[in-house]
Amino acid sequence: MRNGKGNSPAKLNRIIDDRIAREMRNFVNLLYVSLRNARIYGVNNDAFLQPLRKLVEILNSLLPLEGELSLRLVDCYLFVNEQRLRFDIEGFLSYSRLVEDLKTHKIGSILFREALKMEDLQVFIPLFLALDPNAAKPSMILGEELLRRGISNIGVEGLTATNLSASRADAEGRELARTTFLKGIANIRGVLEKIGTSQRIEMKGSKRVVQSLVDLIMNEDLFILGLTSIKNFDDYTANHSVNVSILSIALGSRLGYSKSQLFKLGMAAFLHDIGKVRIPEEVVKKPSALNEEEFKIMALHPYHGVIPLMRLKGLSDLVLQSMVASFEHHLNYDLSGYPSLSRSRKLTLFSRIIRIADSFDAMTTARVYRPNPRLPDQALAIMMDEAGTSYDPLLLRVFVNTIGIYPRGTLLLFDTGEVGMVMEINPHPDFLHLPRVELLRDAQGRSLEGEVVDLALGTAERRIVRSVFPRELGINIIEYFWRK
Repeated sequence: MRNGKGNSPAKLNRIIDDRIAREMRNFVNLLYVSLRNARIYGVNNDAFLQPLRKLVEILNSLLPLEGELSLRLVDCYLFVNEQRLRFDIEGFLSYSRLVEDLKTHKIGSILFREALKMEDLQVFIPLFLALDPNAAKPSMILGEELLRRGISNIGVEGLTATNLSASRADAEGRELARTTFLKGIANIRGVLEKIGTSQRIEMKGSKRVVQSLVDLIMNEDLFILGLTSIKNFDDYTANHSVNVSILSIALGSRLGYSKSQLFKLGMAAFLHDIGKVRIPEEVVKKPSALNEEEFKIMALHPYHGVIPLMRLKGLSDLVLQSMVASFEHHLNYDLSGYPSLSRSRKLTLFSRIIRIADSFDAMTTARVYRPNPRLPDQALAIMMDEAGTSYDPLLLRVFVNTIGIYPRGTLLLFDTGEVGMVMEINPHPDFLHLPRVELLRDAQGRSLEGEVVDLALGTAERRIVRSVFPRELGINIIEYFWRK
């Protein structure tokens, strides 16, 4: 059933949910601006009062819909009631500074109830800023002072272990990511075995894997991106195929692709290298440079990748796009590379995306002919030098913004002698070089666990010296990602 304007009830609900989510983000931004301006200008200045009025308006528009609003800190994320806030680049700084303010003052949640007045916030904000973070229970002091002043529609709770540890939902998401990653490797391994014995391949299992990858990335569960830092020297093609699919989906998501488009892109990336199984093993695993004849054989693998896809029943758009991606994934942006073309044409968007993801994962993985891979930031620097020739320059820039200069799973050495692992990249393009890291070792080389540092907040007293290979420090990346 639809209303007179053609909107279904489900679509109206989505519109309402989007409006509420937008207002919640505005609420968080204005709360931070009010705190900042009170700190700088005082509570009687218009620079403080103007955003405060807008904050009260938004709160009083949301409270009748929600009953009450709870701003809650869980790990490094903010929740309004049960909805985790997703922040964009413009809102990043206010979001992260508010998180830091709450942690500094040891406040885990702030509760706003109906009939809120501007005067209530004019009392609350200076009291919040005046809290002594070294006090035994700052939240109790603030709560009692609010009640003493007759303000019952604002409540606070202290910072607890629940606020600072990953939520159960996050843990479940990580377990799903790990399971999907392993299923992907097992599935593509089966596909390669069938192609190697000239059997017809079956797509159902691959489709389920890729759909799960799309769901994880669309839900912003980006732990799965960290798993691409896991490299399997002995099972390169299978591991590489899953990694390229994940990286391609992440780039497509950043470009605004729909769920169905991401699924097709993910499938094309998942199957892009299947032709390599038809290349003789002595060529694929040759430890030295290929001679001219061997290179001609290797350059046939894009053709070999098309053939098993042609044998599938029904040449759907998905299959056709996968065939083209397999054929084009070693062609450069300027059409150099291989296979050679009889006439000039523009590469498909899928192929240009997969070319970037394929190159990045290949450069950062040890191979029999190149035992020393590139570190992620080194690989990105090389690729940026080849923007406009090997790679689409615009897509490459978006790719860097997607995975960061130091992608998830990268180990960093600091000037303090400490070592940390990148947990989350900074979404603001000016701070891509300043990720959130978990410290793994102190200056004396002793193991640490649990302390997360946001290098973009300016409060971290450490600077990055360089990225390092896990083997340099004897750190097992797989063990780390499997115990998180």
